[in-house]
Amino acid sequence: MRIFVALPLPQVCAEKLEEQTFSLRELNPRWRWVPEDNLHVTLIFLGEVDRRGAELVIRATAEAAHDEPPLELSAGELITLPYGSNARVLALRLEDAGKRLAAFVRKLEYALETAARAENSRVKQSRDLSKRAFKPHITLARKGPAPLTLPEFDQMITMSAFFDCVTVYQSTLLPEGAAYTPLEVFKLKENAP
Repeated sequence: MRIFVALPLPQVCAEKLEEQTFSLRELNPRWRWVPEDNLHVTLIFLGEVDRRGAELVIRATAEAAHDEPPLELSAGELITLPYGSNARVLALRLEDAGKRLAAFVRKLEYALETAARAENSRVKQSRDLSKRAFKPHITLARKGPAPLTLPEFDQMITMSAFFDCVTVYQSTLLPEGAAYTPLEVFKLKENAP
């Protein structure tokens, strides 16, 4: 099964984002727009893992989320990924003023590595923080039949999101796009240090 760990975008923020990008969606209907209920911030994408690997990811995420306070992120600018002419994704970059999210991702990666070593298992992670910095973003659209270029979009996206849980998801690829099924949700602690 394909597994990733993410912060689900709160419903009120997803609705606001949908509203603020309405004209962009109207101008680019051939892009594959991410449904409102699939909007999230990916922390770690692990790809294909077996049941044992999924259980390991769930345990490591529980450990990392334990005593972790909620996170607040704000909207940055629209970006394309990868950068340049081969862009396949339109995303909203997120600002992490306190750098707490990057620290939480490192904590999560450490918990995964520690759990994998303890079980003599190898859980592949999508990136290595020592080689590539974590850049929080929300994927808005993927390239469809039309090329994906950063559009002229003069409306500023304003949003601040308060994330109070982290979720381990299973991703199932379907012809119409990916379907995400939460395997486990961990609440972040209100009064954590």
